[in-house]
Amino acid sequence: MKTFKTTYRLVMAMAFLVATSIIANAQYLLPPAPPQVTIGSWQSAPIPPAPANDEGWFWASGGGANLGSIFASTNYGTLFELDTNVVAGYAQSLNVHETGYGNVRLAIVLSGAQYASFTNNNTLNFTFSVPPGSATLSGGYAQMVQFQYSPNGSYNGISPSTATGFSETGSTSENSSGQPVYDFWSTSPARSQVVSWYYGNLLTNFVSASYIQLVFLCSRPAATAPIPISISIM
Repeated sequence: MKTFKTTYRLVMAMAFLVATSIIANAQYLLPPAPPQVTIGSWQSAPIPPAPANDEGWFWASGGGANLGSIFASTNYGTLFELDTNVVAGYAQSLNVHETGYGNVRLAIVLSGAQYASFTNNNTLNFTFSVPPGSATLSGGYAQMVQFQYSPNGSYNGISPSTATGFSETGSTSENSSGQPVYDFWSTSPARSQVVSWYYGNLLTNFVSASYIQLVFLCSRPAATAPIPISISIM
């Protein structure tokens, strides 16, 4: 985890895909991939105030409680918002306006269809992307600091790393042992990486659960300049 302090504001855009695949960790040898299934994309959601489908995603408290839909009038525009053409190839992304360390947590309790998709696969894939540096975005860092999963309320919080099943391809030079990280300087380029989390070793816990909650946490120092960090379907 980065420990130095440089100020700017973090904005994230998220969408998620579950799939079976072969990932970089050599200890995993997986069967051929079935069709990939989206559990969150927001590609077709109309931008509020038009009625928008949140696909079950909500703002979570530090204890995992539901603090309202990502599109609730009290949350949309201040904590979450849809942006267009943030990542090449994706019409829309969900931006999460993080204010520090996991203060704006994006969460979901998987619905019946999402639950079936998740438990019939073993890898969660997403992209993690940032824009180029500038005069106002000339220092600091952004990182995916924690991922939480709770089958039947049994809380598990893990730091993304190779040891916890995470692997990445793309712009990964600032990553730390499988944790997605970007450092910034005034001339830093736009960057993107594909992040994969292999959870096949946990499937027995997920399959036996009546519900599954997932929570995504990112971190950045105190805010002055906006940084769109985009996580979108592959």
